[in-house]
Amino acid sequence: MNHPFSIPIIRARAETEFSGVPESSGKQCVVVTSGDLQEGDADYQLLDRILAAVHVNLRSEVLLLQVSTHSKAPGFTDLSGELQGVPVLCFGLSHDILGFHIRAERYQPVHFYGFDWVFGDSLEEISNNTNSKKMLWSALQVAFRIQGHSAKNS
Repeated sequence: MNHPFSIPIIRARAETEFSGVPESSGKQCVVVTSGDLQEGDADYQLLDRILAAVHVNLRSEVLLLQVSTHSKAPGFTDLSGELQGVPVLCFGLSHDILGFHIRAERYQPVHFYGFDWVFGDSLEEISNNTNSKKMLWSALQVAFRIQGHSAKNS
């Protein structure tokens, strides 16, 4: 279903890289999700609220990538360039599903491939789990460099 203010959504196929990535200027964040996220769904609305908390507009400042957990990991080479250095939030996907050989704990931001990655639970799990919400908020404060976050060992 197309809406006049719909955001660009890219669905990755099993053997391919993200191709045809739309204009990335002005994007403040990349969100990678599993499943099919549609405007109006509860998960979409939750994502909208999560991003609003860090002053990012889902409709205009986010590149949303939807990845199947049943396929091989797509490449991320098309995301470099103007998007380099923006936070990448992964909901319902782990680093190993994406084919990354890194050590990344849930809700612990990690710098890899020129991006600051945050891997978290699915949006549905976050909506039902207060502890996940708290851990996500702490990770977002670090990833988006929000003042007032409590950093470890500072």
